[in-house]
Amino acid sequence: MNICLAICALLLLVNQIVCDDEVQVSFGYKEDVLLDCQVEGWSTDDIEYFNVTNGEAVKLSDSAHFVINQNRTAVIVKAKRNDIESDYYCQSKAQPAKRVFKKNIKPFLYKPEKTSSTITEGGSVEFECKILFGVANITWVKNDSSADLSSFVVQQGSVSKLVFKQVVDSDKGTYICTLANDFGSHQEVFQLRVKDTLAALWPFLAIVAEVLILCIIILIYEKKCNKKTNQNEDEQEQKTLMGNETHGDVKRRK
Repeated sequence: MNICLAICALLLLVNQIVCDDEVQVSFGYKEDVLLDCQVEGWSTDDIEYFNVTNGEAVKLSDSAHFVINQNRTAVIVKAKRNDIESDYYCQSKAQPAKRVFKKNIKPFLYKPEKTSSTITEGGSVEFECKILFGVANITWVKNDSSADLSSFVVQQGSVSKLVFKQVVDSDKGTYICTLANDFGSHQEVFQLRVKDTLAALWPFLAIVAEVLILCIIILIYEKKCNKKTNQNEDEQEQKTLMGNETHGDVKRRK
């Protein structure tokens, strides 16, 4: 008798077990996300979508941000942070089973504060890439080349920095930071320009050169003026002497 009761209880338990369906869905930041709840045997009129945040399920309704199509597929329009961090499932009113949407999150980087910098030789600079979404490693390359930048990379959790403590002319160029996983990739491009150590002195040297040229012109002008004055004095003296000699000859003739 007890065995029969146990078998009956087991059968009841088995009948109550419901297997949920799970589908992979690609989630990308600021991208439209499609949720498809077309399941064989489910009436499209009975399908409902739910958002799960902190363990609490909320039924989703048609809106500008969440569009439910006539065939009962749904679109999350331009997914934001909260959309990606939440979980989703759909369910038919007439069925106990659910379709759970497993998120495959595409990687995405924070927008850097600066993507270009001009540094004088000997100075320091750093570029930063920080993971916003996705689990992946960050890699750095220079000008799409295979140059080894490992000695310049500092990894701190979800942040990767490219650090130059003493910039040299050969460091100038374009650097690409790439975050990638099985579901996609995201890149940021940085530009480093390097100035010569004497570059800051060029304006000053130009002013000095202008002053020197002006001084030389003034000296030459003054020298020419002095020479002309001396010539005029010599000519005047010669005229005076000639006048005196002429006056003496007139007196002797008398």
